[in-house]
Amino acid sequence: MRKDKLIFLGGIHGVGKGTFCKKLSNEIQLECVTASQLINWAKINNNKQSKTVENINNTQQILINSLNERKKDRTPFLLDGHYCLLNQEKKPTSIDILTFKKITPGLLLILTEDSKVIKSRLEERDQMTYTLDLINQMQELEIAHAKLLSSKLEVELISFTKEDFPDTINKIKTFNEDTY
Repeated sequence: MRKDKLIFLGGIHGVGKGTFCKKLSNEIQLECVTASQLINWAKINNNKQSKTVENINNTQQILINSLNERKKDRTPFLLDGHYCLLNQEKKPTSIDILTFKKITPGLLLILTEDSKVIKSRLEERDQMTYTLDLINQMQELEIAHAKLLSSKLEVELISFTKEDFPDTINKIKTFNEDTY
C-alpha cells in the first residue's frame, strides 16, 4: 500500500489530542490539522457540543476529498481524528477501513487516558453529561480498531499516554527523518 506524508493521531474526544498536537508542533514544527477542520464540522453540525455523527460515511468522504486537496503540497503533517465515532443513536461505531486506505497514513498513533479524566474534561468542555460506560466503550473500540487498521494496512501503530509525550515525539522525529 502506498503511504503518504501523513501521521494519523486517533483517540476519543477529550483524550488530549489537541494538547499533544500543540506540544508536537512546538517541538518539531510538524503541522497538525484536525479532521473536523477538513470536514468543516461547524457547517454540517448544528449542535457544537454533540459528539454524534448523523452520516459517518458522508463525513468521511468529505474528509477524504479535503485531504486529497491538502496532500497536494506534499509536506508532512499530522491529522488529528478518530478511529471510531458516535453514530446518531449514540453508539460507538468504527470508521470503515476503506477510509483509512484512502487516507494512506505513514504512521498511526493512538492516545489514551483514564476514562474518569476524559469524562471530567468532556463534561467541563461540552456542558453535557457522559457515562463512564460510554467513554469506556468508545476508548476500547478506538484502541481495538486502531490495532486492526495497523495490522490490515501494515502501518506501525504507536499507543501512548500523556506521560509518554516526550518518547512519542522522539519516535515521530525518527519516523520523519527515516521516511521523508
